[in-house]
Amino acid sequence: MENITLRGVQANTEKENYSRIVINEHFGMFYNGGKDRLNFMQEGQVYRVHEGRIVIVTEGSFDTSLDLEDYHLEKGDVILIAPDTIQEMKRSSDDFDMIVFSFSEEVVLEENQVLHTNSSQWREILQLTDMLWALAQNKPFRKKTILSLVTTIINNVEETIHANNQDNKEKKISSNEMLLSRFKKLVSKSCDHERTVGFYAEQLYLTPNHLSAVISKTSGKTVMQWINRAVILKAKVLLMTTELKTYEVADRLNFPDHATFSKFFKRETGMTPKEYMMG
Repeated sequence: MENITLRGVQANTEKENYSRIVINEHFGMFYNGGKDRLNFMQEGQVYRVHEGRIVIVTEGSFDTSLDLEDYHLEKGDVILIAPDTIQEMKRSSDDFDMIVFSFSEEVVLEENQVLHTNSSQWREILQLTDMLWALAQNKPFRKKTILSLVTTIINNVEETIHANNQDNKEKKISSNEMLLSRFKKLVSKSCDHERTVGFYAEQLYLTPNHLSAVISKTSGKTVMQWINRAVILKAKVLLMTTELKTYEVADRLNFPDHATFSKFFKRETGMTPKEYMMG
């Protein structure tokens, strides 16, 4: 568990002496950085991604969760990860490989999105990525040029996703699936202080019974299961990426006391907060 920051990753890569990495305080690019080569993409871990990130799957597949939303990515897929996203790494194939680049807050990326490319879109993405890699080798670092090209790649991905959606109107997302997505985004944002069905029902202009029925039917999980999962993710991040004491984490997450938080954490994870921190 860790916060993923450009400065932190830069320190680690300097120690490991990776040859396929360019990284500084503004930009980081990992070319063919598979799971065995990057220590911040480990299965079963939870991370807070501080800077925005683009992941391009070049081989194999992996499963991940971003702010409670589950994704399955395969070769040819591109995922945009917005800043301050909580990411769970779940599973990756043995041949999983990827190109990753991270960027500072000067590049605007507002939401997580996935592009499943066709052959021509895939070639286009790789051409832009190769150009970015080549430019990133130049010294001194061309910050304005690099970040402008990153913005171009993001815009290209977003516009391609929009075009694909227009071409596939028959694959309409049901109203229940749209509600589930809105609900999960709201839970990720508000679970620190709001953990009642009534609050989320009110925010979504539904009755508690109707919200509960739709969420259970659509996801196979109850409203409270989603809320508890989000709280646990935030608790794990706070426990492992800050210097807060357990009782301070309990207070930050709006639990009445340390004992209540510890009991909740053990019920949901099978271990106490202290046991979790000790690995």
